[in-house]
Amino acid sequence: PLADLFERRDPPLPAKERVQAGFAYGNICFGSLGDLLVPEPKFHVIDKRIPFAYIGTKHQHEDWWQPAVEQYWCKCEAGTFWFGAGSEQNLQQVTLDYDFYIARYPVTNAEYARFIFKNTEIDYEPEFWNEDDYFHPLQPVVGVSWYSAMKYCQWLGQELNLDVRLPTSLEYERAARHLDKRKFPWGNEITSEYINYVQTNIKLASPLGCFPLGNAVCGASDLIGNVHEWLSTRISNIKSSEESLDTDEPMFLANGSFQSDVKGWKIFWDNPTSRLDRDYGFRCCYAVKK
Repeated sequence: PLADLFERRDPPLPAKERVQAGFAYGNICFGSLGDLLVPEPKFHVIDKRIPFAYIGTKHQHEDWWQPAVEQYWCKCEAGTFWFGAGSEQNLQQVTLDYDFYIARYPVTNAEYARFIFKNTEIDYEPEFWNEDDYFHPLQPVVGVSWYSAMKYCQWLGQELNLDVRLPTSLEYERAARHLDKRKFPWGNEITSEYINYVQTNIKLASPLGCFPLGNAVCGASDLIGNVHEWLSTRISNIKSSEESLDTDEPMFLANGSFQSDVKGWKIFWDNPTSRLDRDYGFRCCYAVKK
């Protein structure tokens, strides 16, 4: 079955065919995004990888849902790791004194659709919501501002009774780099089988789970490549583990998208109101602080 393609560390199909299979699987599971903007959508197949696409439906109360929520989060333990962009000489050791959990995937259109349906008082619709190339249920949601990403995290946190937010730059790099000096989440060499970047020549965001060889040690997918991801770190506070829940400063994003020629780990900044980029997405995180 198609779902098995996205669980294997030895994918039997090349990257472009896996992406096509991901689009097909999303259509089978969810139909169109418009079908999700109703109280009780009709799901044809349940995709247990993204349980938050079923919030507010009868499926949220089924036996599979809570184990799927637990599987969605990837644990990163407290400790010391290497932090920094560019060459190995620029790296320095940093310590986080708490465990945290980062989302296995960037937030998808299917999940974001449930957020929109449940939050109608403000317009959170992404900039490119109705463009065919960015409208697929299993693609990462793009064209969202930092503020909209934070609102999604806060909504999800209320649903789960957790302090969900965007990851800080330190947390994101800890999840991506693990504990050594590797350049990429999977190691030091890069090919189009590991990552959706400009050399993969897909030219749009791929559905979740299409690049299992690129998974980080913690289990998270697409921590480099596919879409840039908003972080909760201000431009004036790059080395701090303190997250920002509101801001009027530029905010950092983790660098690397389907439009990027990725050379290694780095971050960049943009205005938090920016929503005009077809490769700006985000993922969620929560910490266990003493």
